[in-house]
Amino acid sequence: RLAAGLLGAGLRRGDRVMLLLPRIPQWHIAMVACFKAGLVPVPCISMLTSADIAYRLDHAEIRGVIAHWSLVDKFESIEAPLTCCVSVGGDGPLGWQMYEQLIGREVSFQPNSIGRDDPAMFYFTSGSTGNPKAVVHSARGTLVRCWQPWHWLGLKPGDIVWPTTDM
Repeated sequence: RLAAGLLGAGLRRGDRVMLLLPRIPQWHIAMVACFKAGLVPVPCISMLTSADIAYRLDHAEIRGVIAHWSLVDKFESIEAPLTCCVSVGGDGPLGWQMYEQLIGREVSFQPNSIGRDDPAMFYFTSGSTGNPKAVVHSARGTLVRCWQPWHWLGLKPGDIVWPTTDM
């Protein structure tokens, strides 16, 4: 539903979406929604300042934002060509959509496919030696990162028991 809502709000395959969320389930939901919609998530830490956010919006050519309601005020002074802004957990300023309303709509959705060399996500470096730089990860790189812990830890399918109840 979130993937459909983001596309319905005007984002298009390949657009970059900033995720400014704390460690909450909606972070994972937003990541998967972006992948399914063919959007490129740009996960960011919630400690960013307005200047840090403006820098990332500009340098990564970000067109969408999904932010926790307690962080949306960081966008007040920023002028950026954003197509879609979503507030998670509460109201945002005028022009922001509430996450809960966006996912509450019944939709028909067909996931977009992503090529193995298409950008799958952007991360920014810490900027410890200068301005932060965007690091682009391809879809194939994302798959490898899923495999690495299994290899490094010597785990095999069935070694991890997942909870069977909904949380």
